[in-house]
Formats: sequence, C-alpha cells, structure tokens
Amino acid sequence: MPQKPLPLIIAIVLLGILNIILFINRQAIHSEYVQLEERYKSLGEENRELAQELSDSEKERRKLSEREEVIQRNLDKTTRERDEYRKKFEIVSKEKEELIEKLKMAPRVVTPPKEVTPFKEVTPPKEDIYWATVLKEKASLELQVSSLKGEISELKNSLEKANREKVDFELDLKSLTNQILDLERQLKYTDQLASSLSNDLVIEKGDKRALSEQIKLVKEENTLLKRRLNQNENQRKKLEDELEKTESERSLLEKRLAEAEKILRRRAEEFAEVRKEMKEIITQAKEISPEEAGQVELPPIVVRPLEVPVVSAPSVLGKVISVNREHNFVIIDLGEDQGVRTGRTFEVFREDRFIGRLEVIQTRSSVSAADIKEKTIDIKAGDIVR
Repeated sequence: MPQKPLPLIIAIVLLGILNIILFINRQAIHSEYVQLEERYKSLGEENRELAQELSDSEKERRKLSEREEVIQRNLDKTTRERDEYRKKFEIVSKEKEELIEKLKMAPRVVTPPKEVTPFKEVTPPKEDIYWATVLKEKASLELQVSSLKGEISELKNSLEKANREKVDFELDLKSLTNQILDLERQLKYTDQLASSLSNDLVIEKGDKRALSEQIKLVKEENTLLKRRLNQNENQRKKLEDELEKTESERSLLEKRLAEAEKILRRRAEEFAEVRKEMKEIITQAKEISPEEAGQVELPPIVVRPLEVPVVSAPSVLGKVISVNREHNFVIIDLGEDQGVRTGRTFEVFREDRFIGRLEVIQTRSSVSAADIKEKTIDIKAGDIVR
C-alpha cells in the first residue's frame, strides 16, 4: 500500500486547524455582533421611553401652565371684585357718617302735646316721617355693609385659597421642571451612548467585512487545496484500485498456478506410471519408438479472471436544519455516524423537485456544514437532501 506524502498530510492538518480557528472567530464575532445589536435595540427602546416621558411631562407642564393662567385670572378677578366691594364699603361708610352728622346737626323741635280726640285720625308730622325714612335707610345701609363684609370675608378666604393653590402649583412646577431637566440629561446621555454604540457597530462591521474577505481568501485557498487533495485522493484511489486489482490477479494466478502444479504432479505421476507400463511394453514389444512413448496429452489449463462484486455507496436521506444566507452555507442533520465525509456532495429537493447542490465542508457526529454550490431558488430549513 502506498503511503500519503508528508507535505500533503501537513497541509491537511494546517487547513483543519485554520478552519477551526476561523470558525471560532466567526462565532465569537457573530455573538458579539448580536449582543451589540440587542444593546442598541434596548437603548433605542429606552430612548423612546424617555422621549415619551419627556413628551408627557411637557404636556403636563402645559396643562399646569394653563391651570396657573386660569388661577391667575380668577385671582385677578377676585382682587378686582374685592377692590370694588371695598370702594362700595367706603362709599357706604361715608354716607353713614354723613347721615350721622346730619342727625347730630339737625335742630330739635319740641311740639306741645295735643289733645287726643277720640275717633279722629292722627297724622304724623313731616319731621317724624323724615326721621323714619332716615332710620330705615340707615338700617338698609347697615344690612348692605354687613353683606359687603361677608362677601369681603369670602373673597379673602378665596384669595388665601388661591394663594395656597398657587404655592402648591409653583412647587409642582418646580418639581416637574427638575424632572424635565433630569429626563433631558438622560436623553442626552442616551443619545451619546447610542452614537458611541453606532460608531462601535460601524467599526465592528468594517472588521467583519475585512474578516469576511480573509475568510473568502481562505475559502478559495481551501477550495484549491481541496481540489488538489481530491486529485491526490483520486490518484491514490486509482493506485489502490490498481494495486488491489493487481493483488487479486496475483492471488488468482498463484491459485491457478498451485492448481496447475497439482495437475502437473498428478500428470507426472500418471506419466511415470505410463512410462513404467511403456517400459514393460517395450520390453515386450521393441517395435514401439521412444518418441511415441513420450507423447502424452495433458488437458488444457484454463485461467479465468476473478469476478469482484461492485459495492455501491449507500444512499442517505436527510434534511436542512438551518440556512446562513450571509455566508452561503447550510447545516444538515447528517454526520459522521451516517458516513458523511468532507467533500461529499448532496442534492437538495423540495417536493421531489431539484432546487440546489451542496458540498460538505465540516462534519460532526450527527450534523454537517455544507457550502451552497448551486441553487435554483432559495434553500430553507426542512428541504430534503440526498
């Protein structure tokens, strides 16, 4: 059996190690990229939530501002009404003082008592009517003053209540302003973090693109090495087949030669017996020549080629587990346990219709990774491979 050349074995080992390193780096970069994308999405969600909170706070601030304006208008209106009632109170107080002064300065007239005649109507003098009217107006003014005092007291209470509401509103407005400032700071920090993350993603994409180019170059070299390896493997298989065929022919010839030797020994024994009989006959009949006595016909030796049964490669049936469209390879549920080896090709079918061709690049015990070499439509999980 011919041995594999040492440089080919070293190239295969180095190629396997390089494929493992590239696969590990690709998995690490992919996982880090997925983590960065998830972090970017979470920051985007947090940014939207902060923006929504800021919008709600702005709406609440506008509502509080409108409420403050309404309270301020009510306060101004109450203040004007209070001033008006105060003016009215001052006017009534002046009128009251004037009436008191008039009462003090009015002359007192003493009228002699008159005799009361029975069954006659007594008419009050005009002066009594005047004083009765004055007292009536005085009582009415006192009632108005009392009513104005009550209204002024109510206005004072309303004003105090409005002032308390104004103070509470100012405190709420101050708290809301602080919250808005905090939200703006958080939003600014989130924007800076998102910008930094975007830059990191751009750098990561550039590194990934460069790594993809390196992987592409390595794949091309890998393809060339695979072609050379396949050529060497084909040559080795041809040599092994020829050697096996030669060995089988040699064993067959040895077997035939052994059988021929047995036949020759048997024929030699028969020939010896014949010679012995011939000698006896010659002694009896000297007319027979030695040439006729030595002529012995042997049966022909037929050598037939050995028939070697042809064993066909077992056909396996599997399906596609997942598809990586970015790097143009798939994962199938067939592995080393099913006899799959690197370089083997499979055809992809969907509902008994050919849709593509795969070439195995890496194998495990129960799964394998294969490059997509040809496709008529996009391959997806669940398609049949055979």
